[in-house]
Amino acid sequence: MSLVAIYFTTLLTSLISPFVSNTFQATITEMFHKERIQKVMGYTQSILSAVPILGPVLGGVLFGLLGFQGIVIVFMIATIFSAAINILIKFDLYYDKSIYETDDDAVDGAFNKFKRNVGQGFLFLFSSDVFRSTLITVSLINLFVGPISVFPEIMMIVELGFEPETLGFVNALAGIGVLVAGVTIANMKSFKNPLQQVKFGIIILGTLYFIYALPIYFDMQAWTSFIYIAIVGFTIIVTLQFINVPAGIFLQKCIPQHIKGRALSAFSMFAMSLSPLGTILYGVLYDTGMYAAVNIVSGAALILVVVLTMRSAVLKRAEALNEEVDKELIAASEHV
Repeated sequence: MSLVAIYFTTLLTSLISPFVSNTFQATITEMFHKERIQKVMGYTQSILSAVPILGPVLGGVLFGLLGFQGIVIVFMIATIFSAAINILIKFDLYYDKSIYETDDDAVDGAFNKFKRNVGQGFLFLFSSDVFRSTLITVSLINLFVGPISVFPEIMMIVELGFEPETLGFVNALAGIGVLVAGVTIANMKSFKNPLQQVKFGIIILGTLYFIYALPIYFDMQAWTSFIYIAIVGFTIIVTLQFINVPAGIFLQKCIPQHIKGRALSAFSMFAMSLSPLGTILYGVLYDTGMYAAVNIVSGAALILVVVLTMRSAVLKRAEALNEEVDKELIAASEHV
C-alpha cells in the first residue's frame, strides 16, 4: 500500500467529483421530462442524502470484515461499475440543440471564453431577485448548519454520555427520515410554488433549533432523552428534505437549459462557500457550553433570514415564473 498513491487518488476523485455532479444536475431535465422533475428530485435526493449517513456505517462494517486493502478493492470495483452504468445512460432524451446556440465566435481565446461563461452563471443568478434571494437564503442556511452537523454528537456523547451504538441508532433513524421524506415528496401533487414550501420549511427548522437542546437542561431518564432526540432529529431531517427538494425542483424547472450548467455550478459554489466557516464557528461556540443560547440565536437568525430574503413580492414572482414554465409544458404536450 502506498500512502502517496492514496493521497493522489483522493485528490483526483475530489477534482473529478464536481464535474460529474454538476453535469448530472444540468442534464436532469434532458434525461427526464420537466413534468416528472418533482418525482425524480424526490427519489434522487433521498438517495443522495442517505449516502453520507449510511455510507460510513457500511464502510465501518466492510472495514471490519475486509480490512483496508479489501476496502480499496471494493472502491475500485464500485468505480468501474459506476462508470459502466453511466455509459448506458441516455443523457440526451429531451435534448434540443437549438437552445444551445451561442456567440462563442465573438470571444477570442479559450481563457476569455471560460471567464465569460463562469461570469454568465453568476450574472444570471444575481440579475433576478428570485434566484438571488434563493441563493442568499441557501448560503446562510449553510452557515447556520451547526445545530444539525455539530451539535447532535456533542449533546449525545459529551453531555448525555450515550454509547456510540446509540448514536448509530439515531443516525439510522435520520437515514430513514431522508428516505421517507423523499418518497413522500416524489408522490405528492406538484408544488404550485416551491419557494413558498422552502420558506415554510426553514421557519419550522428554526423553531426546532429552539427545543433541540432541552435534554441537556432537564433531568430526563436516558431512554426518554433518546426518544426525544430521535423524534426531534427525525423531524429536522424530514424538514430539511422539504427545503432542499423544492429548492432543487424550482432551480431545475425555472433556469433555462442553455445556462443551467453554469448557473447551477455558480449556485453550488456560492451556497457551499459558507459551510466550512459555519462548522468552524459552531465548533468554537459549542466549546463555551452555551448550547441553548447558540441554538436559539441560530434558529432566530434562520427565521429572520428567510423572512427578509423571501418576501411576499419575491414569492409572488417565483410563483408566476413557476406557472409560466408549467403552462409552457402543457402547451408543448398539447402540441405533441
